[in-house]
Amino acid sequence: MTWRGDRTHQLALSFQQRLSAGIIALLLCDPLAISAQAVVWDGNYAPCPRHSELLKRDPMVVGVKFSTSSRSVRKAFRKAMDFWSAIIDMTWYEDDGGACAINVVDGTPGILSSATIARSVFAGKRENASADDITVVARSQLPGSRGFQGWVAFNAHLWLSEQEMYLNAVHEIGHLLGLRHNPSSSSVMYFVDSPAAQTVDLTDINQLAIQHKLRTPLAHPPIRITDTKNVADIIRRY
Repeated sequence: MTWRGDRTHQLALSFQQRLSAGIIALLLCDPLAISAQAVVWDGNYAPCPRHSELLKRDPMVVGVKFSTSSRSVRKAFRKAMDFWSAIIDMTWYEDDGGACAINVVDGTPGILSSATIARSVFAGKRENASADDITVVARSQLPGSRGFQGWVAFNAHLWLSEQEMYLNAVHEIGHLLGLRHNPSSSSVMYFVDSPAAQTVDLTDINQLAIQHKLRTPLAHPPIRITDTKNVADIIRRY
């Protein structure tokens, strides 16, 4: 996920510009269009011996190691894990040892600068802002790819609001769970940022159902990410 321009002085570009840039990124270099045999990005991070837990069809117990230096990333990621745990039959816990399935790390400039620009916030001081103005918020590894370790790298030095960081975390965990980008602008898995991209819709749920055991009835989406009461109600009705 990427961010462009000065956070204090945002000026949203036209939807056509955002959509055109997003389509180019999606068609030319969407990382989730890559074969499962592709090699994922690598880094000097502690391995997660239980990363295969993320590929299970049965109920999952997922240990999350927080190696990031950012408190805001840790807070957002915990909240996002709680969100996904309400939808998927998954229990998660913080793992400070060597049995993690996910390691949340600080991304290096090399990892973040080489990331595919697939879901972006196209905002800046000027409408002709160049690609040089783009900075990457986060980058997750792709499950099933060779070298997969369950790593997700965040830009620890980029300031985002609490809500923006939370939506980024939900998006990246979605990738770790196997979700591809969604063509709907209302889905959190949409390939470019949209003010309406705050739901898990039927397409997302159907993808998850193929790979994981769900707590949520398939007929009930869209699930609003910001509406925790909605998620709780779904579980009670299940």
